[in-house]
Amino acid sequence: MKKICVISILVIVIPLLFYLLEPIFVQTSGWSVFPKITKSQPVVQHQDSISKKADSLLRDIFSRIKTPAISVAVGKNGKIVWANAIGYEDIEKNKKVSLKTKFRIGSTSKAVTSIGLGVLLQNKKLSLDSKVKEFVPYASKTLSEITLKQLASHTSGIRNYGICFCFPIWEYYNNDEYATTKERCFCI
Repeated sequence: MKKICVISILVIVIPLLFYLLEPIFVQTSGWSVFPKITKSQPVVQHQDSISKKADSLLRDIFSRIKTPAISVAVGKNGKIVWANAIGYEDIEKNKKVSLKTKFRIGSTSKAVTSIGLGVLLQNKKLSLDSKVKEFVPYASKTLSEITLKQLASHTSGIRNYGICFCFPIWEYYNNDEYATTKERCFCI
């Protein structure tokens, strides 16, 4: 009877642990060997010299960082002045990236946000003591009293996306999509 219990527990626990910790294994080891992509070209072939130079930089960066795909856009005065992409959206299916390909940005947005915050502070267009309610009038009572300083320094007291068991699985399998910022704001 004791052997049956031990075997039953192992049959249940080992697959459950793998499921919970799978993102760690995938992140560190990958599913398969990354293919050598040497002949990939940007999806848009620009004609003017400045855009051609930007395309060339994109190719160089792509070959150096060994990633499946890169998509870059440069804007000025609210308009896109140059955009291009290179690589594969799905390597296994040999599907090339396009300018419409959506990427999961993860923590990249933190760096972009901090640069934007720094520029706004430097130009005195923003104060770290400003409260969320000044920018997000529909924020809940709890959120509306948080200052930008608290948000920027991660001292606001906002927990991660709901319950956090601190397993990578919760973020890895999180496919929640929000149509608007307002919709997301009410989930916290």
